[in-house]
Amino acid sequence: MMHTLIPFQERILLHREYRARVAIVCLCALSVSVAVGAVALFPAYIKAQSALNTVSSVVASMMKENTESGLAPAEKELSADKALLALLTAGTGAPRLSDVIQAVSSLRSDVVIDSIGLSRSQAGIVVTLSGMAPTRDGLIMFKSRLEPLLAKGTTINEPISDELKINNVPFSLQFVESLP
Repeated sequence: MMHTLIPFQERILLHREYRARVAIVCLCALSVSVAVGAVALFPAYIKAQSALNTVSSVVASMMKENTESGLAPAEKELSADKALLALLTAGTGAPRLSDVIQAVSSLRSDVVIDSIGLSRSQAGIVVTLSGMAPTRDGLIMFKSRLEPLLAKGTTINEPISDELKINNVPFSLQFVESLP
């Protein structure tokens, strides 16, 4: 309980005036902090603008030198030649050996592949894989992981004698991929 000699109505008015003064002081502090922040950021803004102007002038001068030195026509000719080479190599239809090796090596897990062979036939490209599997189940798993990569209707030829062993199973898988 507060024991003051101020009447109740005047105490309410006094509290209201105190709240108004506190709000005014807080708003003044906020406006001062905003002003200080703006003043602190202004030099950074000026520095960023000058850096932007410098970089844009350097880029403009490089573009001007590029067009004046005659490199632009040479670059256009190189890109046209690159497109022509891409069209010529795409028309061969033969798979690259590196693509085949990458696809097979990503599937092999514990199977050791000794050789990968590619040859052309009437039906398409004949791929021969030979190596050693630690277990018969490992060889079967490798074969099952390889089959979804092949075109529909393509089967993997595997000699039956390879699956007679249980451990250290030598294998030679062969399949034919048809050319588009």
